[in-house]
Amino acid sequence: MARCQYCGRSLGWFQQSHPECEAVYNRAWYDLIRTATDAVLAGQGWETLSDRLALIADEGYCTDAEIAEALALSWLSGVDVALDDDVLTMEEVDRLGNFYQHFDLLGSIQGGQLQVETALRIGPAHKRMQHALALQILLEGYVPPSDSAFPIPLNLTRTEMLVWGFDNCTYYEDAVSRSYVGGSAGVSVRVARGVYFRSSNFKGYPVETAYLKHVDSGIVVLTTEHIYFAGPRKTLRVPYSKVVGYRPYSDGIGIWRDTASARQQVFATGDGWFTYNLVSNLAKGVPLKQLPTT
Repeated sequence: MARCQYCGRSLGWFQQSHPECEAVYNRAWYDLIRTATDAVLAGQGWETLSDRLALIADEGYCTDAEIAEALALSWLSGVDVALDDDVLTMEEVDRLGNFYQHFDLLGSIQGGQLQVETALRIGPAHKRMQHALALQILLEGYVPPSDSAFPIPLNLTRTEMLVWGFDNCTYYEDAVSRSYVGGSAGVSVRVARGVYFRSSNFKGYPVETAYLKHVDSGIVVLTTEHIYFAGPRKTLRVPYSKVVGYRPYSDGIGIWRDTASARQQVFATGDGWFTYNLVSNLAKGVPLKQLPTT
């Protein structure tokens, strides 16, 4: 005899749960999400939140893993709300960061309490929050603390300061491929070795196709004065003052230099929104200060 997956009582054949038990569970899951999300957005009531969630879970057949899932999903909702305007305030940083640590969301990931989809979403959300905070610090006139954990093999000038580094990047340049289409009209007749009639009847013409050519892979470094790229085959330094145009991409940024034969140069960093906002603000040339240490 089968048993209900919620209450454990016996069931009829080919059933997994009682309809009334499933309804109780669904209401409890909704209440877990709503209660946790309200606490994230309010920034208070965290001391009693665990007890309130445990009571809801106990009455609605929910497990400890589902409580952890509800906490993680509510934090992700809080990040989405905070970044809805693409601006992260210090109050939002403190609130979301403290919630993340208070309920040990990283431990929930490492302990396997979260569904795979939720665990995979937390990493990018946390990084986006860090990037939004870096932009906010930059707009306040300070060099944001970079999370670049790789060596920077570049010779910076005396006056510039390192702002951010991206590893595992790809560098592209505008290029043109040329092919020929068309053919001879009529039949060519060979009259001697290497000589043919009717050469003027060839109607072929060149067709040019623009594309982005992969040049190299390496790191992109942004400083207060330049955009740098360094790879095994290509190293370059572009002053912001020599850039006349920018094009944002979903995974990077394209630039055009102030030269007679300007062609687009594209740096794929993996985060176009963050890269474009960094570059466009650094290019304004506003003097930056080092962030005060506390």
